[in-house]
Amino acid sequence: MTQKAPWYRRVPWLLLTTLASYAAGVYWRWLYIMEQHDPRQYVYSDMKMYMKMAERWVDPEYILKIGDVTHPPATAQLFAWFLRWDPTLQYLTNLQFAVCCAVPISIGLLGAAAFGRKTAMWSVIVASFYFPYVDYGGYFLSEIYMMALIPLCMAAYLMANQARHWPVRVLFGIVAGGLLFVSVAFKTVGLLLIGFAMLHVLFARDQGWKIKVAAFALMVGTFTPGATYLVNRCSTATGKFCIGSNKSGADFLMGHSGRVRSIRWKNPNGGSRRFASPSWPQHGYKQKKVVPFAMTDGDANKKEAWRWIKENKMKAWVLSVEHIGDSFGTTSPWPSYVTKWWATSQLAQQLFMMFLMLPAFIRIIDMGRTGGIVGFLRSRELIVISPIFGIALAVFIATGEARYRLPFDAVLIVVGIQFYRFFRVKTPAVAPDQVEPEAIVEPTPRRRRSRFPSPAGPMPPMRPWRRR
Repeated sequence: MTQKAPWYRRVPWLLLTTLASYAAGVYWRWLYIMEQHDPRQYVYSDMKMYMKMAERWVDPEYILKIGDVTHPPATAQLFAWFLRWDPTLQYLTNLQFAVCCAVPISIGLLGAAAFGRKTAMWSVIVASFYFPYVDYGGYFLSEIYMMALIPLCMAAYLMANQARHWPVRVLFGIVAGGLLFVSVAFKTVGLLLIGFAMLHVLFARDQGWKIKVAAFALMVGTFTPGATYLVNRCSTATGKFCIGSNKSGADFLMGHSGRVRSIRWKNPNGGSRRFASPSWPQHGYKQKKVVPFAMTDGDANKKEAWRWIKENKMKAWVLSVEHIGDSFGTTSPWPSYVTKWWATSQLAQQLFMMFLMLPAFIRIIDMGRTGGIVGFLRSRELIVISPIFGIALAVFIATGEARYRLPFDAVLIVVGIQFYRFFRVKTPAVAPDQVEPEAIVEPTPRRRRSRFPSPAGPMPPMRPWRRR
């Protein structure tokens, strides 16, 4: 008769810790959003721009103009819907709180779909106390919605591959496509999730080609009508082909026109717009630049940026690398660094970089060290973390800031947790002269595996990763 384990070993400590952490995180979010940092009291800069657009879009007969498509439409359209129902925006504030509470659950679902139950619970614990996941609930920005949508879309796509029955696979594939459309409607960088899905199709070994291609086709097929709407909307307003928004040229110029504090675009037809570099306070930039064309004139912005790059090749490279440092370094994201919570935000970024971001990249390198180039490409860790490399390329081309990375921090959290879960300390080897002669056993020569089936039956397929 087997002896039962002690009671303290039969208690699900990790589950209880997860529930307690999530409850504490919800309470923290309530205090922060509802009492200490009501987003209605912090409407300036980008928040003010979104609200001005929402006030215009409250009228269903309003005709979009070229200045209304500088950003994807979801954020301002969402605010416009709530303005129609409740001009005080109390219901919108309640929604911000609800989405803020949903972020840890969304990241937990990604951890479960990618690496299993334990990773999911640890992900919820970390996300419950990660300050940006609390802080951005107090601003009328698109980031808090992207923080929930990105991991949820990735989780739905992975579940579409892992489901045992085709109706369930189809359902998750359609959900992933719908979430992808909503993500891109909030921010164009949501398109990076298509690259994540393509890498999974090409390199993952958890499913056969038929299932992977079907899940990818379902996601992209569901996304296509929404993408067509976004392209038609932007192209109609600008008079030329446009994907989601027409501000990419201005962002390119902002990041490649010197160490500028701000740029003012003077429209030849009248009016002007000014935007500041998101990192100028932390770098001490002083230069203010004025250009004689509109911010929405993508061709003129790109032409001016390339002119400066050709005249300042080395400076352009240095600035591009600096953008990556601004996004993945210890700088604090806007607008946190201009509020009284700047120290908390800075500390959160430092702890995140040391204890999650760095271990996540170490885990990726270790997969390549132990599995070679093939095992590296096929590893689930690389596939999950792949959107981060897209963010690095995007800020290299345009301009960088930690805020642009935050919606994708979920992938760094789940992969960083994998580093700790599979961290092993090797016991030192014992020298042969310290072992008794009779204890030394000659190693049995290993037989080389045949690529052909053995008489006993076919050899099971090799998998580069195992279910946790």
